[in-house]
Amino acid sequence: MEPIALEEDLICAICREVFVEPVTLPCGHNYCEECIDLLRKSSSSAFSSEHGRGSCYRCPLCLSPCDARIRVKRNAALRAIVDKWRGRRARGGGGGVVTDDRCTVCKGERRSRALKSCARCRESYCAAHVLPHLENGALRQHALLAVVVVEPEPRADASSSRSSSPHLCRDHGRDAELYCRTDATALCAFCMLPSESAHLAGHHVVKLSEAVDAVKEGCQAKLDDVQDSLAEIRDNLQKLEETALISKDSLTSQQQAYTAFVKKIKLFLEVEEKAWQKRLSVDMVTENRKMKYRAEKMEQLQARLQEAERTLQEAQDIHDPLTLMQLLENVDWQVGQGGRDGSVSALPLREVCSAQVREVMEGPSLQPAALPRNIPLFHILQKAFTGEQIRFDPETAHPRLGMDADRTALWVKEGGAGGAQEAVEPGGGGGGGAYYALGATPFSRGTHYWEVEVRGVASWALGVAYEGSRAPQPRDSASSWSLAYSEDTGQYCARHAGQALSFVAERPPRAVGLYLDLHSGILCFYDAALLQGLHTFYGQFRSALLPLFCPGQRERRPQDEASEPSVRSADTVTSP
Repeated sequence: MEPIALEEDLICAICREVFVEPVTLPCGHNYCEECIDLLRKSSSSAFSSEHGRGSCYRCPLCLSPCDARIRVKRNAALRAIVDKWRGRRARGGGGGVVTDDRCTVCKGERRSRALKSCARCRESYCAAHVLPHLENGALRQHALLAVVVVEPEPRADASSSRSSSPHLCRDHGRDAELYCRTDATALCAFCMLPSESAHLAGHHVVKLSEAVDAVKEGCQAKLDDVQDSLAEIRDNLQKLEETALISKDSLTSQQQAYTAFVKKIKLFLEVEEKAWQKRLSVDMVTENRKMKYRAEKMEQLQARLQEAERTLQEAQDIHDPLTLMQLLENVDWQVGQGGRDGSVSALPLREVCSAQVREVMEGPSLQPAALPRNIPLFHILQKAFTGEQIRFDPETAHPRLGMDADRTALWVKEGGAGGAQEAVEPGGGGGGGAYYALGATPFSRGTHYWEVEVRGVASWALGVAYEGSRAPQPRDSASSWSLAYSEDTGQYCARHAGQALSFVAERPPRAVGLYLDLHSGILCFYDAALLQGLHTFYGQFRSALLPLFCPGQRERRPQDEASEPSVRSADTVTSP
């Protein structure tokens, strides 16, 4: 192919020069990339298309509209042809020597005359393109000589070197001597030209050798932070293990205490015992899950920091800056939320990592299920089962009933006149009549427990009655709940609202305990000495209740104690 004929096909229709970085429009015509950029910027026409209305420019040859938003692609094949044509023309018959002194950076055939040549860059520069060598601190160290004729480097070798050597600029294929700390990119002298403005405004450009030291200093600072954070994590993991062990021991001790306490009151708290066991089991699982969750979060952070530590340690042994950059680009510095899209900063300083550690350690605590209910209930029951001191109300006592000065003992006096109360038979038959008295303090809510000493009393009736009720007789009244005993029949009799249930007593009781839960509607009678249940009422209490006492009469026998048989309120609980 003749050179003249080839040159006619390699001319740009806009600048009328040989193609420089040729690009192809959608219509198929080729132009210089810089010419198309100028054409796109100067275009102000809007054309309608079937997809809508947008900014377009026309092809200078066929006038076809081209969408300005579409980025045209470079024509690699045409560029290779242009490079070969230029190489053939420059060599002038194969001598391999440049025959002109024009600027090697200017584009097109009408290039400016070169003023200086750089021995290191092997380029000649015109007045405009020599400015970076005069202004940039790193490029000022290059030796600028008078214009000399240089041997051009073959394009194929440059392409091969670009693909194999990591010391070349990725954009221009020249030796990388500078480093942009803002973009973490290696640069060449061509990157500092005014037309290449990506790394000029506001960017920090230094010599490549200086960048290695700066990057290593940053890596060392990050390595110190990572190591300090790992040490902090190890300490906190140990604290988590100790806390988990203490919590487990505490919960185990609490479970044992509950179990021991329930054995004493198992008679009327079997349901509560099962509930305690279940709640404590839930607490144990919850505590284990909480500690496991925190440990997993801490281990995840530890794993990421360990990986960063290994990478940073490897970086200390790398002296090649680009390899160092590539290694650091593959490291996930993020230890918080977000990713590589810039939503969060790079590897945080130690303070941020410490804050995350504190967040894991001091995160929202999961309150055990047993604590809000079992602990208060435990104290309430412990207080209740220490025994309440019951004092009798003299105004409700029958005149035939005697009472001590403390109003804690009650008995039937011999002889004397009757009163408003009529004698009843609390034991369901046998023996003499009986009279009742009420407690002085009403119970309106909560749980209550008291014991009554009945040793030596042949017949008696104990229970509760509504406050303000008239004549709460233990036999038939719907306003009272009572348990009676008769030594003559050897039976107990539970009464409420005209209903009675009799059962045999294995032996005469010495003391009877009463457990009252107004909220649950439970009234339990049990043998306080043997800790054996006697009878339990289940119902609903509509108002405040008063303790009910009804001692019976019997003739004195010689073997009886010298003291008068009496119903005596007790305020102590015998430990099992």
